[in-house]
Amino acid sequence: MARPTGITILGVLGILGGVFAFLLGVIVFLGSAFAARMLAGAPRFFVGVGAAMIGGFLMLYALLHIVVGIGLLSLANWARVLAIALAAIQLAFTALTILHGAPIFFFVFAFRRLIIAAIDILILWYLSQPHVKRAFGEPVAAA
Repeated sequence: MARPTGITILGVLGILGGVFAFLLGVIVFLGSAFAARMLAGAPRFFVGVGAAMIGGFLMLYALLHIVVGIGLLSLANWARVLAIALAAIQLAFTALTILHGAPIFFFVFAFRRLIIAAIDILILWYLSQPHVKRAFGEPVAAA
């Protein structure tokens, strides 16, 4: 079966987003040393290590998105399942962010987060469609 266009779009966007997030992670990781040097005293260590950990986590998260994007393009069912899990996790964090939003600029950030939540819901819906499941070789019950 041919790869659905939506899967191609999700795969390419996953790879591109992962590459940009990885570059951001590298910048944060390398910037941690600069940030630590700018401070004096005890906070220097915590800022440096904290920023390095955030950069490292961001690079790992980005690599995960790149792997999922490649898996989606090759129609690997594990990639579809992992993409569903990533979208669900992001949707949960988005809900927590909206519910615990800061009063300053709350509406601007809430609107942005609502758009992200809508995209995540669309991804979850799309990846659970019967024709998409069939493309990944998963058996679909007849309706």
